[in-house]
Amino acid sequence: MNRLDRLEIKETKKIMLLLITLVAAYNLLAVLCSVLSNISASDAPFIMKVILMMISALGVVCAAVIMIARFYGILFTDEGLMRFSYPVEKNAHLKTNVKCGLMWLFAMITIIVAGLVISDAVTKREVEDWGAGNLYRNLAEHYAGNYLSAPSAKALLTVIICLIALAVFVINIYISFIFTLTMSSRICGKYNILQKKGVIFITGIVMFNIHLITVEVMSRIGAAFYANYDWLDLFERDGVFVELIDRSLANIIVYGITAIVMYRISKTILDKKLDI
Repeated sequence: MNRLDRLEIKETKKIMLLLITLVAAYNLLAVLCSVLSNISASDAPFIMKVILMMISALGVVCAAVIMIARFYGILFTDEGLMRFSYPVEKNAHLKTNVKCGLMWLFAMITIIVAGLVISDAVTKREVEDWGAGNLYRNLAEHYAGNYLSAPSAKALLTVIICLIALAVFVINIYISFIFTLTMSSRICGKYNILQKKGVIFITGIVMFNIHLITVEVMSRIGAAFYANYDWLDLFERDGVFVELIDRSLANIIVYGITAIVMYRISKTILDKKLDI
């Protein structure tokens, strides 16, 4: 870890540790609500659990906003004049923000996932039968019901791939915001535009529509691909397993490649074309 990374962690750890503590506390309360739902005939504990989990998710959003705002400060405020005077390459600020931002985000997401797993494990309500904590068990039963070989191993592999797909999606979304700010800075610098927030807003709309188009194209390709299931017969009994993990693998590839491309473009802009 270089000095810039340590400086970023030092400057953000107080607010981030506070958010992590709050997220952990809300998840603990959600677990308690799950326990209460076992002994209560009312739906109130379950509803409260859902609300607490939603608040926990807002904690992740707040953490992302804070880290993206810090990157905004580097590009569009006077703080950038000071930070770019550090004896490091300009792209080092990008690397540091992405590393630290994702570190805090994944710490909170891990707590939320753990909370969901524990919450589902302690509850006896049928409505929780397909909860996050029961994903592995239900997949193993599903595979066994379709006469698959090694259903437990395939269920574990499916869970792992789904978690990797979720992680890649989070990385892609975060880098999309960083990419939007970097492109906006480049546009403002190249054309001497003073209305920086307007440029960010327009660029953000463009990026949002690109994401929608990407999702729509992937959905249409998937629909066309699965219109004919004859190809699954090639895998015999493992066709069910292949079908379930195929979409996750496609998301990993698409979102992974686009995240790398956006990061590389942002790095190039910071290194060679940035004009603050």
